[in-house]
Amino acid sequence: MTPPYVDATDPRDVLRLLRRRGWILLLCAIAIPAAVYLYSERLTKTYSSTVVVQPQASADPQAILSGGAGSTPGNGAGVASIAQTGSVRATAARIQHKPINAIGGVESSSDEDTGFVTIRVSGPTATQAQDNARAVAQALGAERKNRAIKQIDTAIATLQSQLPRTNDPVRRRTMQDQLQQLQTVRGAQSQNVVVVDPPGLGSLVAPQPRRNALLALIAALLIGTGLMVLAERLDRKLRKPEELESLAGVPLLGTIPYEAFPGAPPSPRVSEAFQTLRDSLTYFNIDRDLTTLVVVSPLKGEGKTTVASNLAVAFARAGKRVIAVDTDMRHPQLAIRFGLENSLGLSDVLMGDAPESVLRSVDGIDGDLQVLPGGAPPPNPSELLGSVRMASLLGRLPDLCDLVLIDTAPLLVISDAFALLQQNSGLVGVARLEQTPGDVVARMIELTNTAGGRLLGMVATGAREAQRYGYGYGYGDGYAPARAGSEAPVSAALGASSNGAGAARGNDQPAGSGLGRRVSQLFRPR
Repeated sequence: MTPPYVDATDPRDVLRLLRRRGWILLLCAIAIPAAVYLYSERLTKTYSSTVVVQPQASADPQAILSGGAGSTPGNGAGVASIAQTGSVRATAARIQHKPINAIGGVESSSDEDTGFVTIRVSGPTATQAQDNARAVAQALGAERKNRAIKQIDTAIATLQSQLPRTNDPVRRRTMQDQLQQLQTVRGAQSQNVVVVDPPGLGSLVAPQPRRNALLALIAALLIGTGLMVLAERLDRKLRKPEELESLAGVPLLGTIPYEAFPGAPPSPRVSEAFQTLRDSLTYFNIDRDLTTLVVVSPLKGEGKTTVASNLAVAFARAGKRVIAVDTDMRHPQLAIRFGLENSLGLSDVLMGDAPESVLRSVDGIDGDLQVLPGGAPPPNPSELLGSVRMASLLGRLPDLCDLVLIDTAPLLVISDAFALLQQNSGLVGVARLEQTPGDVVARMIELTNTAGGRLLGMVATGAREAQRYGYGYGYGDGYAPARAGSEAPVSAALGASSNGAGAARGNDQPAGSGLGRRVSQLFRPR
């Protein structure tokens, strides 16, 4: 089975997807950022303070030993790397008499042009971040001093070990002068880091609920879009009439608009839709003698009885003598759709009564239409429909009219209609858009083929505006709103129409022009 699809190149498909699945996108766009915002608000806050220092010249024992100046300019990049060492953090913690974990992360960078070193230090509060930055600057100076003294001490120890072994008086004198210079430099060492810009009160760096919520919103839109597409792929319901035609492998005979169903305003498109269906059956099968048509659907509530009753009216108004037969004896509705009594019907005929005695004429239409109700529900409808009497009845009825239209029970719900699938000129399948799963239609097609039935085509009910094929030229008698809860007979609501447009209408059934003024609430889904 071809799964439902969304053509991204057609804006109407995208809009329909948003209408069906937009709640997923909306839910993600609200829930995910809100959750991230609340979670961020509960995280431990981190503040950051910045101090800018300038490294001073430091002692260079090797330069002294080689006869140089004895100092080198401050190396900003080197000082920036020292600032991030663990020894500096440990020293800063000791300065504040706090554990090392009180000192947050330390980041540093140097400016090659000015030689300044910028140090950013974090802390749990704004004040603590400021104190940490100040302590790190002091610890950096102390660390540079200790490293310089250690280098000088190494050079002094080297000279002191070499001096006793030196016999050259000149060389000995030089080494004594170097040793004295190193000792002088050692005593002059200090924290050779100057604070250029002292640390200010720390600013909040983490968490950032608003930024996190904004990023979460972007992610939520992507996630929501993906979930929408996934849900659409997993949903097997029919969305477009062309999907039904492709799935069934037979022509799409007609598309019944959604205005036919409860709560929607009546429209002249409805009557035209049934005229289109009638003409499609006539001209798609011009080489076949259509004397008995069976209307089938896989499940309940798909508009099968709606199609049968309205199609019967459409054929009657076209000059056909029509008999509509209700074979759903468990839940007979066809006679009720026309405001007729259901006390006697098919069940009585199959028990021995003559069909002519229970046929009921439908008044108020320009045509010859009779209805054979389902009658009182029998205990064994499947056996009755598969009996010799039923086969004999189906052979006799075409002698009384031009067309027999048979309404059946849902094929995949109960097996009552199986015996009727071969005893006809053709089958008309019905499926409801946005409701009927595609695999259910495929199962119905498989069942009818296995039973030897000849499916003439499919009818899509419940179509939206964008799913129609341009019918709606505006002819018809006009409409009056159906009164909710009205139980008036359909025949009382049927108005004589001379233009041939119109059909009976029900709750799941389209209303015809001039026929459906108060009928929409009378027909219940089948």
